[in-house]
This record gives sequence, C-alpha cells and structure tokens, in this order.
Amino acid sequence: MIKSHGAWVDSVYIYILSSMLRFAAMLIALFAFAVGAAASDELGSMAWFKAEWEKAQRFELPPKVVVRYDFITYPSMTASEVDALAASIEEFPDHPSHFLVKRQRRLLSQGTDTETITIWFWDEENWRCNIDGQQELAPFVDFGRRGGNLWSYTPPQLTLTTMESMPHDRDYAAVLSIRMENLVRLLTCGFATGIGDDVVPKSSALKDGLLSAVAESSAGGKVVEWRGHMDGDILIFDQWTVLKNDQYPKSVGLTAIFDNWKEFDQLSQHIPTHSRWVGRGGHLLYETVLHDLHKLSKAEFNRVVRVPAPGREDVVRGEIDPPTLADFRPGKGVLVTFADDDAGISKSIVSMPMAVPPDGTRPLVWVGRVIAILALSLGVFVVWHRRS
Repeated sequence: MIKSHGAWVDSVYIYILSSMLRFAAMLIALFAFAVGAAASDELGSMAWFKAEWEKAQRFELPPKVVVRYDFITYPSMTASEVDALAASIEEFPDHPSHFLVKRQRRLLSQGTDTETITIWFWDEENWRCNIDGQQELAPFVDFGRRGGNLWSYTPPQLTLTTMESMPHDRDYAAVLSIRMENLVRLLTCGFATGIGDDVVPKSSALKDGLLSAVAESSAGGKVVEWRGHMDGDILIFDQWTVLKNDQYPKSVGLTAIFDNWKEFDQLSQHIPTHSRWVGRGGHLLYETVLHDLHKLSKAEFNRVVRVPAPGREDVVRGEIDPPTLADFRPGKGVLVTFADDDAGISKSIVSMPMAVPPDGTRPLVWVGRVIAILALSLGVFVVWHRRS
C-alpha cells in the first residue's frame, strides 16, 4: 500500500490540473440544488436530472459577493500508517508527502485543523482571498488582485507584482480556484464537480417524496448515488454515496451529507450551508461550513481590495509590517529587508532564481507546494488510497 504513494501523488496533481481547467469556466451566478416545483422538467425525472447536471457544469460565482466559510479537516490516517509513509520517504527530503506526514501527525495530536476562508469577489480582475488557520506555511495566507496588480501577504513577506511581471512560479488565480472549488462542492452537492467529475447521469426517480439519482462513468467502473427528499415544494439533496469505484475500491461507501439549508437574500434560493464527508467506516473526514454570503458594496470593495503597502493600515490585517518586501512590479525588481532602525536594505531581484522563467522542466515551486498542500488537505485522496 505504501509503495504506491508515488502514483498516488501523481494522481493528486493530475486531479488538481484538471480541476483548475474545469473550474476556469465557473465564476458568475450561484446555482443551488433546491429546486421549485415550477421547473420545466418534472422533478426527479431523468430529464430533470440531466438539466440540473448541466447547470452544475456551468456553475459560476456571482460578481460583487462576499463569502466566508470554514474548512475543517480530521485525521484520515492511523499513527501506524503515518509512520510507514514517513519511513518510505525518509531518504527523499524533497518528497511532497512530507507535508502529508506532518499534517497527519498534527491532526492525530490535536484532532482537527480549521481554516477560515473569506473571499471578496467583485469580478475576475478584482478580488481578495484570506485564509486564516494555515499550519504548514504560515498563520495566514492573504492574496488578491486589483486590476492588473497582484499581491500576496504571507509571513514573513509581502509580494507585489503585476500580470505582466508575475514570477513564473506563482499563480494566485490557481490557488483561489482551489478554495473556490471547496465552496462549489458544498453549494452544488457534488453535482458534476469533485465526486461527480468523471460520471454522468444514468437514472433518476422520485417516489413517495424520496429521490434516488444515479450517475456513473462511461465504462461503469464508478457509480455514485444522490439521495434527497421533498420539503414542501422544494427538493432537498441529503447526500451522495460512492456505490462502486473500480479504480479506487476503498472509496466505496464514502458519503457526503448536506444539511442546514438556508435562503440567502443574495440568491433568493435555498442552498446547503454545511457538509460532512464520512468514510465508509463512519469516521468523519472533513466539514465545510458556510457562515456568510452577502452582497459586496462598492465601499467595502474599495476598503478590502486595496493593494497593501508596508506601514499602512489594512482593513483585514491591520498594520502591514512585513520583514521583507518582494517587489516585482515594472521598474522595481527589488527585495527589501526591513530593520527596526532603518528604512530597509534593497537588493536586486532580477537575478534571483524565483524570477527566472522555467525552462519547461522546472517544477512550479511556490504554487506547486501550496496547491499540493491544499489538495492533500481535502483528505479524500488519503481515504481512497490509505484507509478502509
């Protein structure tokens, strides 16, 4: 089992890259699966199922909104499994699974990791994402875009850049898309994204107020069932369950449960605000809890999406006081190290390795590590490959 970790890591990266491509088209009008009886297709019918599936594939976040949610991760490996994995990669200090070992040991020790993600989304060129509770990298990860200007603030460094001068080993939009996808999986109940990536609608029936809708892969090797119920004239999705998965047999029985449905003024529709992923042994893997979704006003946008600057107050972080500033903006190209008794020591950043374009074989250092950590934090890959 442990010997397969190399292929497992490859599958994580393949999943991430394909997810980013799929998610690139998902950013303008929230869709929820609380469906009224006035739908054009009869509720629960196969035609209705296909129509809802197609809507999920076009899922987009509406402009001018603020979203805040928690992502809570539970241990997904036993202590003996962690020790075995650690031993198998001991001779490879740069192996990405070292992050997984560190994370799982901390989870086994403290019980959970909780990250609070807040996204201020005006449009695709103006947004900010703040993640509090990061453990592997820093206490927080804060980054955003204002027009052509991009920035990130993660201790100990503030980075300023533009679309034209952004280093090749950084992709802020890619990291944002990973966090947006967690939200998508909650709001769409897994339809056509996440667990529904490689399956298509196969059957659907609504009987005595209870829904059973099944999707499967083209070859029939993966089968997922969605169950729901009628609440008045609203059809509520309760859960999905993996019924079959020839490629990852240990995922059979994996279930996501959706509850605490609410109607937000911004949407005028019901959406689930809480999901729990449960392994087939009944152990909780992770939770997503939506706390807030409201309209982003122009005034709030101007306060929050303002590009940070050293020594200036920020509405989210307070005073910006980084030990170092990496400025990649045109005409700048400097790395500034600040000290208590002077204005900072500047060094040219042009010749630094992080600013050199990749030759086609060099890995994405910064974004690769971050995305690997974020993907591993989902836990589902660990479940599929390491736990029954």
